[in-house]
Amino acid sequence: MAVVVIGVIAVFFLGMGVYALTAPTALVRPFGITLPDSASRSKVRAVYGGFGLAIAAMLVYAAVAEGDLRKGILITIGAALAGMAFGRVAAAILGDRTAFYPNWFYFLVEAVAAAVLFAVSAR
Repeated sequence: MAVVVIGVIAVFFLGMGVYALTAPTALVRPFGITLPDSASRSKVRAVYGGFGLAIAAMLVYAAVAEGDLRKGILITIGAALAGMAFGRVAAAILGDRTAFYPNWFYFLVEAVAAAVLFAVSAR
C-alpha cells in the first residue's frame, strides 16, 4: 500500500514537472501570473519543472528504498509540502484572500500529500 501512495504522489509531481517544462505559461495562468519574457518562463521551468521532476525521482527511489533512507526521503518531501501549505495559510492570514481554486485546492493537495507521506514514513 505504501508503494502505491508514494507512486500516486510521484505521478502528480511528474505531471507537474513535465507540464511546467513544456507549457510554463499555462501552468501558472490559473494564479493570474503572466510570463512576458524568456527569463520568467525559465524561472517557472526551473522551479516547477525541475523541482517537480526531482521530487518525482526521489519518490520513485523511496518506493524501492528501505529503512531510514526511505523514511528520510518521505519526511523531507512531506515537510516541503507542509511548508507550501503553510505558506498559503500565512498568505490568507496576512490578507491575501483567494477563491477556492487554485489556492485552496492546492492547499488541500499539499496538506493531504504531506500527511500521507508522514504517515507512510512512520511505518
